[in-house]
Amino acid sequence: MSYYIEKKSERHKIRNIILILTHSCNLNCTYCYEHHKGVQCINLEKAKELIEREMNCNEGYDCEIEFFGGEPFLEFDKIVALHNFLKSREWNKKWITMITTNGTLVHGKIKDWLEQNQDTVKVALSADGTPEMHNINRSNSYNKIDFDFFAKTNSVVKMTVSAQTLPKLSEGIIYLHNLGFEVVRANLAFGIDWSNDSNVSLFASELSKLADFYIQNPQLRPSDIMDLPILDINPQSRSYASRHCGAGVELVAYEVDGTAYPCHTFAPISVSRDIAKKALELTFESEICMDCFDEKCRNCVVANVCPNCYGINFSTTGNMYSKDDAFCRMTKVQFLANAYFKYKQYETGLLELTPQEEYRLLNNISLVQRLEV
Repeated sequence: MSYYIEKKSERHKIRNIILILTHSCNLNCTYCYEHHKGVQCINLEKAKELIEREMNCNEGYDCEIEFFGGEPFLEFDKIVALHNFLKSREWNKKWITMITTNGTLVHGKIKDWLEQNQDTVKVALSADGTPEMHNINRSNSYNKIDFDFFAKTNSVVKMTVSAQTLPKLSEGIIYLHNLGFEVVRANLAFGIDWSNDSNVSLFASELSKLADFYIQNPQLRPSDIMDLPILDINPQSRSYASRHCGAGVELVAYEVDGTAYPCHTFAPISVSRDIAKKALELTFESEICMDCFDEKCRNCVVANVCPNCYGINFSTTGNMYSKDDAFCRMTKVQFLANAYFKYKQYETGLLELTPQEEYRLLNNISLVQRLEV
């Protein structure tokens, strides 16, 4: 039986459950937003209790259960035990497990176990592009990772861009495609200083190169850094914004002590205990009222679709709906590059659009040009 689940429609609900297994990590990445790592780890029986609670909730959703860290494979025996626990019971909903890993420990018995359980275990590998880029960001760990294994098992690869690797962004994503990864996710590092003016021109140049690469290679699935929802921009709809993730609504993160947080970026491993405590008092709505945003966001033409990391916003600005100004500026650069890419796709006949969608796309591309960087 395959337990794999996909969100087939807005009515098909999936609840993302993050279990932080450990605060420990064997790397020290330059941009890590988990500022309070340590030796704490979750009790196995507590983790089973949390899984049972979520799996027995009768709220009409399926479950994606993510084993998280630190580096989760430091607790490999617990991962196996929790996976066996899930498979040993008959539940009234479908489930899948996800593991986000730095990949350095995936050898021997761990690799064998992943190969044997591909129907119920999906893997996201954190890897930052070329060997040089990866080693700059991630503790010289490139040669400790079996990239062929991850590519052949259809793992998602997640690339984080630091200020040091920004000049090679496009090269890094292309490199990962050439390793055989179909899905290459990429984002700028959260919570670091992006205020240097040179970052703006570098980011624009790298995204332009990436857009041209995907136009020349239409068989490849574009990285999500080039997949902002340009078609869905609707500046006339000023009441509510699209929810970028399910934090606090369709997503919950359990800390090692069993406390539930809106997501892992609000949890004590990531932020101070004072900020984490305040996060427990926040109210999360399925629809985000535009009045929640600060003035710069409310008046922006892309406000209703602009991506947000609510936890990083909360820890850096004190408002989960307000971006750091420098990161906001970089996001505008990303929208401009995405609009260029969408137009090139349209111009070369790579998009299948209804007449209404064609009109909306071209109009929205024109609107994006109003962004002031």
